[in-house]
Amino acid sequence: ALHGGGGSGRQFEANTGLTAKAREAGFVVAYPDGSRGPSGLRTWNAGGCCAAASATDVDDVAFLAALIETLVASHGVDPRRVYAVGHSNGGMMAYRLACERPDRVAAVGSSAVPLMVESCTPERPVPVMHLHSALDRHVPVDGGVGTGPSRVEFPPVADTLATWAGLDGCEGSPTVEALTGHTRTTWEPCRDGSEVVLLLTGDGGHSWPGGAGAPLSGDPAASLSANDALWSFLAPHRLP
Repeated sequence: ALHGGGGSGRQFEANTGLTAKAREAGFVVAYPDGSRGPSGLRTWNAGGCCAAASATDVDDVAFLAALIETLVASHGVDPRRVYAVGHSNGGMMAYRLACERPDRVAAVGSSAVPLMVESCTPERPVPVMHLHSALDRHVPVDGGVGTGPSRVEFPPVADTLATWAGLDGCEGSPTVEALTGHTRTTWEPCRDGSEVVLLLTGDGGHSWPGGAGAPLSGDPAASLSANDALWSFLAPHRLP
């Protein structure tokens, strides 16, 4: 579970409440820290973002792959059922891990950020769930420079989902389901049982849906629990 830019593993644990979900559902959750730059803030090198980690080309893909190996060896984690989720800069990093090490993660979930790598060529279809608020001003769902500290030009979220739908060989047009306070858009059928899902909330800001919120990020969406939605999506998927 990968924290956003300027956050930490400990902060992300507190804000998401994922540990309680892990105890309830019976999975292991790890909260690594990104690298600390000269400003003292921790970030991940997710390709086109963020801060010192990106500027100095920190090899966070190798770090996370090594962490997964450690968890498999020391904590009895099933190597076929490893998943990456993240918020903001951490969500970008989950996407980059799926692009470059699809042999390590069975599926990924990303909150409030698009794909930020120049090239994504995974060797297998990777199931993807994306969560975003239509009211997010830090990372606008339609793209552009948001009000957050990164000052990065973000592509539209629709481009990210189109990319994953293409990589996963999804056929036909997506289906849209209107739910209470949010919509669920699903691309399927896709190759090898993969799927691409967008959950777009009409409330909340740049925060983990259903979480505790974070300073300057706006209130979290109350119409959706990211923890419940992500675990329901991730749990059935396994590596070949």
